[in-house]
Amino acid sequence: MLLGHSADITCVAFSADSRYVFTAARDRTLRQWEADSGLELRRWTLQSVATGVAGTPDGGHVLSVSPREGVVLWKLDAAPLYPAQHVGVGASWEGQWKALGKAPDANPVNASYDIRSAAISAILKRDPAEAVEELERRLNEAPRFEDLAAINKAIVELDDDNYSIRLEASETLQQLGDAARPALIAALESSSLQVRVEAARVLKAIGGTSDIRIILVCELLQMIATPEAKALLATIAGKPIPEATHARAMQKRWPK
Repeated sequence: MLLGHSADITCVAFSADSRYVFTAARDRTLRQWEADSGLELRRWTLQSVATGVAGTPDGGHVLSVSPREGVVLWKLDAAPLYPAQHVGVGASWEGQWKALGKAPDANPVNASYDIRSAAISAILKRDPAEAVEELERRLNEAPRFEDLAAINKAIVELDDDNYSIRLEASETLQQLGDAARPALIAALESSSLQVRVEAARVLKAIGGTSDIRIILVCELLQMIATPEAKALLATIAGKPIPEATHARAMQKRWPK
């Protein structure tokens, strides 16, 4: 599900590699989405409603057609656009990393896109070598032992007969967020219907089965475009995780 447009969609297209979906709507915006997760990656505001949209064969641009703008090529390796007045991610890595993981189904939906985009813009202003090093460190950060214990306990309690215990377990898993995602994905295969339903609900609340931070880190690495960034993208592409597919697709579009 693609959450964001505030009016009827007028046209839809896939990128050449099917990794992205492009949509235009009567709200006079053109948007780029990651196909698997439904994560909004970029947004462009138009002066008129687009009547056509298409991805270019090289995967580097999206083309839009609208009455006032005519035919426009939009770059897909540029930073996302966000309202200039939007602030709130802070100057610290901790604040920017937290903002980068803002779930796409937050309320209001568009605010979560603004926050993630502001975080990306802030990270791109950092020294490229420092940014890549810190992104790699945070990606490799293992969950704390006490978090793992809390996750395992909460997963078991999703099947408790007591509603209050199930509710508390669900809230705990939501608070733990990304750290709980692998256990929640595994819980989707549980023999208990109750566990499967609750796990699916919590996953939806934290942004789905894909880790949106990893997807956005891949986008960031392409924008940084240094040898170190390319090496980290290759590392992500080689991991046995769902987001590796996105990383491998981005390797094919790496700037020549």
